[in-house]
Amino acid sequence: MNNKIILSILIPAYKYKFGIVRLLDEFSNLDPFFKSQIEVIIFDDSENVILKNEEVKFYKDKSLNLFLKNNKFKNGAASNWNSLLASANGIYKWLFHHDEYPVNTEGLIKNIFKIISIKKPKVILLPVFVEKRIFKKIHLKIRINPPRYFLRKICRNPELLFILNVIGSPSVIIVSNDLNYKFDSRFVMLIDVEAFFRIFSSLKSEVDLELINSCDGYLGSELLEGSITHNIKDKIKFIAKEEKKMIFSENNIKDKPGFFIFFGKLIYDLYKLVNISFIIKSY
Repeated sequence: MNNKIILSILIPAYKYKFGIVRLLDEFSNLDPFFKSQIEVIIFDDSENVILKNEEVKFYKDKSLNLFLKNNKFKNGAASNWNSLLASANGIYKWLFHHDEYPVNTEGLIKNIFKIISIKKPKVILLPVFVEKRIFKKIHLKIRINPPRYFLRKICRNPELLFILNVIGSPSVIIVSNDLNYKFDSRFVMLIDVEAFFRIFSSLKSEVDLELINSCDGYLGSELLEGSITHNIKDKIKFIAKEEKKMIFSENNIKDKPGFFIFFGKLIYDLYKLVNISFIIKSY
């Protein structure tokens, strides 16, 4: 595995410098063994440059294999994501959004590399917890992923993801470079779920999918006001409904009965409610 890029960490940047720096700080502090086998590629869609040349040099001087491109043409999130995926040199691709971050980074990366070395799966899924500030330093922490048995069952029947996105954002999924991983720019609300559906539909065996336990590290996720759906929040339900119709028609998928959808969502909401915890953040 030496002298090869095993893992491409692909970061689409847009205005949120804190999130980019947080990720670079985490990855630049990894053991040199891991840093020698990863690359970090950032495509910046911001109007104003997020990182100056001296800041990029700072991380490169810490032996981080970093490449930053400031996009001259801003073609939107999907285009930026796809450009990043196409630019990756690694055996595995990890599209990492700037509002998410690894917790116990060294342990998480170590486990990812161990899984790649021994099992060589097509897809690796990471656990994710969403944090939301409710009062000053007090945050809610909500686990997104259901128990492993149910997560595997849903991934074997990926049309269920259109009812319950139990995966989360693209940051949660690491994909082998021999899979067709890209995003369809026709979609907004279901753009990530549609990509997940295609990926999981292409898997041929149970061993193609590996799940990481949260004890070995996990992802934290913030709820930010500047998300790509923030400006259409009043139309979210309508847009998602129309996109779902299109996807189901193109893939010959039949919708589940209403009672199945209702109870599925209810059980999932109860699961998240039971797993809520409160944390105090220091700033």
